[in-house]
Amino acid sequence: MRIAYLVRYDVGASGGIQRKLAAQLRLWSQRGHQVRLFAHSLSGPPSAGFDGIDVEVETLIPGAGAPLGFARLVRRVRRWRPDLAYVRFSTYKVALELLWHRVPVVLEVNDLYRTDIFFRWWQRPAHRATLGRAMRAARGVVAVTDEISRRASTLGARTTTISNGIELDRVEALPVAPAGGAAQLVFLAQGDAIWHGVDEIVALARAMPEAVIHLVGPTVAGGAPSNLRVHGFLPPDAYRHVLQDCDVALGTAALFRKGMREACTLKVREYLALGLPVVLPHTDADFPTGAPFLLDIPCRAGALAEHADDIRAFAKAWRGRRVPRAELAHLDAGTKEAQRLAFFAQTLRVR
Repeated sequence: MRIAYLVRYDVGASGGIQRKLAAQLRLWSQRGHQVRLFAHSLSGPPSAGFDGIDVEVETLIPGAGAPLGFARLVRRVRRWRPDLAYVRFSTYKVALELLWHRVPVVLEVNDLYRTDIFFRWWQRPAHRATLGRAMRAARGVVAVTDEISRRASTLGARTTTISNGIELDRVEALPVAPAGGAAQLVFLAQGDAIWHGVDEIVALARAMPEAVIHLVGPTVAGGAPSNLRVHGFLPPDAYRHVLQDCDVALGTAALFRKGMREACTLKVREYLALGLPVVLPHTDADFPTGAPFLLDIPCRAGALAEHADDIRAFAKAWRGRRVPRAELAHLDAGTKEAQRLAFFAQTLRVR
């Protein structure tokens, strides 16, 4: 297949989504498909990770000119004449009308976009009015969770669920953390999105004053308790040094602010591949019934602090241990991308 991957994402920045895009394209190419990334990107071309992959970038200029820039990028997709366009979906864009009837389109939907936190007041009516159009016009929809898939189906989409994966053979497990001293926990995220739940993690730090909690990426508004270590942004090689001394990692702590209860976050997959057990304040799509290395707690405000005793016991139980790699085989990106390519082929047969 000749596959165009169309994204409105800053591929020049470093982060988990950038690594996910590069892995998908690399794995498709390794399976004999011709692939090209078309990115509407704020900071220009990729800085790393896309070696050997064809990339076309339309620089994103925020403001009134942004829709025109995206339309130019869509026209470049059409000129390339792909068999299929795979679109990382956020919201409906008029320029997608240039694709629907010219190229089979499959959308990847990573979010429900159900709550108003994503939109300014004047954007909300348009989103609600056009979401169904996007779901029905696409030839298929890949949802990353069953929760999202059910929502897309009610809007008329033909869906499948393929959760996020990770290239396990590219991640070296951490050594066992040293024994003794305070329990150490870590939360890793990109940016300051409110669904990360930094305030929930601050509350946990106050409820576990004997533990050390590392915050890598997000910032903290106001004063942080003395046991909360705020590292700011760190590249992977640097934050690995922080994580290697940790006993337990924390998953997204405020998914409820998005109106969601289920996720398959890239951070959790990275934690697990590194060998870190995870405190999980939501359901994970790949572990719907849980796992010994996951501490499931309710997806609601205040849950982390309320379950401080459970988290304390979980960290103690996992001290000096790492998650067995054999338990994670179903997370491997190679398996996920084989499923995705099979859905593409099936989609092309549907008219």
